[in-house]
Amino acid sequence: MPFLNLISKISGKVHIRAVLIVPFIFQIILAVGLTGYLSFRNGIEAVNDLATQLHTEITARIEQYLNTYLNIPSLVVNLNANTISNEQLDLNNLRSWLPYFFEQSKVFDELSFIYFGHQQGDYIALHRRDDGKLAYNIRDQKTEGLMFDYHLDENGKTLGLLKEPTKYDPRPRPWYQIAVTAGKAVWTDIYTFVGTGNETGQLGMSFVYPYYDQIGTLQGVLGSDFTLTRISTFLRSLKIGKQGKTFIVEPSGLVVA
Repeated sequence: MPFLNLISKISGKVHIRAVLIVPFIFQIILAVGLTGYLSFRNGIEAVNDLATQLHTEITARIEQYLNTYLNIPSLVVNLNANTISNEQLDLNNLRSWLPYFFEQSKVFDELSFIYFGHQQGDYIALHRRDDGKLAYNIRDQKTEGLMFDYHLDENGKTLGLLKEPTKYDPRPRPWYQIAVTAGKAVWTDIYTFVGTGNETGQLGMSFVYPYYDQIGTLQGVLGSDFTLTRISTFLRSLKIGKQGKTFIVEPSGLVVA
């Protein structure tokens, strides 16, 4: 009997202690678990908010860059159209345009081409090559239907030929036809530029402008081009984590840069 009474006393003590301790422990576990869950969820929300903010900032930066970059071709073409209208550029002597185009190319070094194709078939262009140097393309009565591509020195003086003269007529070219068909300034689609010298053609876009005289007669097409290379370089310079990358995609799904 004494032994049974001892067991009963111990059981009673254990039962009462358990009743007091277990709920307390459960509350602690619940509190810790809830705190951990809330911290985890808040952490995820913080990461998502940070990612969204970063995405928004990068998108805004890209849009600002593109808006600035894409305004340059139209600015240059409209400037050249006004210069012709003010009779500061002679449509009958495209060679005289070289100093003007040279200075313009130095100011707007984002452009790969600045050019004019005459309705009679003459053509002049300033081309920024892959190495950053400028080249001069001319086709007029003196060249007898051929286009000559010259190196230019740092002062805009012609040096040797980049390659053998080739037959060239601007009028059948897509950029010329697009401008004439539109009857107004317009962007072309992305296309592969014709390579100059040892260069290979690059993807780019043209802003073209059909120029008409005061009585509405087409005199030719002004244009300026840029390649997608600089845009791609800019996108690669953006830091988006360790493996993040940015792309510019057309609505058709074509990756532009």
